[in-house]
Amino acid sequence: EGVKVDGNKRVPANTWFASVLLEDDFAEAALKEIAQLIPADVFAGRIRSVVDIKYISEPRHIAEGRWQVDMISTRILMDRMTGKSERLPFNRTFTLEAVEIPRSPLGSNASLVEQKIYEIRATGLQITNIVPFEPKKT
Repeated sequence: EGVKVDGNKRVPANTWFASVLLEDDFAEAALKEIAQLIPADVFAGRIRSVVDIKYISEPRHIAEGRWQVDMISTRILMDRMTGKSERLPFNRTFTLEAVEIPRSPLGSNASLVEQKIYEIRATGLQITNIVPFEPKKT
């Protein structure tokens, strides 16, 4: 079914959960952009989408409490009805920032959604920016 993020646009629930790693304002904007990339057939179960990660760089320290990480990956779209697949480069640079780790006031009494959000945020990092990454050709 997905989660509505912009009018009638939706993102898969897993994408929405992953967005809790993003800084709030950035998450809102990013989810709207991601929703534009999601084919409607994903929500009908016809198309599956997966990101195949090939490489993640070592973090580069860019400022106090901030790092950048490069990722080389391929986005694969598979049509479950026809068997056709499409592979798209999906290389990105992520800017990460150290943040205070939130604690759930409800602990184990929190809903499953709340527990998942606090589990994801337990890294103490949030993503503040994502930009295309162009690997150097060797």
